[in-house]
Amino acid sequence: MEFKREIPSRHEKFLKDIIAFLNSIGGKVILGIEDETCIVYGIGEQSPFKLSDAISTMISDACIPQIEPDITIKTIEDKTVLEIDVAPGKFRPYFIANKGKKLLHILE
Repeated sequence: MEFKREIPSRHEKFLKDIIAFLNSIGGKVILGIEDETCIVYGIGEQSPFKLSDAISTMISDACIPQIEPDITIKTIEDKTVLEIDVAPGKFRPYFIANKGKKLLHILE
């Protein structure tokens, strides 16, 4: 399980976490929780539906082979968070499209 307070401005770090889960036993990314402190911040005033669609599009556009993540809207401590469930990939290896298979060596 990986916690993210927000999606990093450099999406590549976020995508690397997704790819790592796809290429291993799977996992979950919870968006809206600080990783080091586990403080729940939520996603703020952002529409959870629009953010979920944006994340889904970003992941499916960037990952090869293409995947469609399972994103669920949850409430923790009266704050909205997104749970991105990443199942182990069926068509491994996965990689970031613009990085090619070179990125696989970094993830292993």
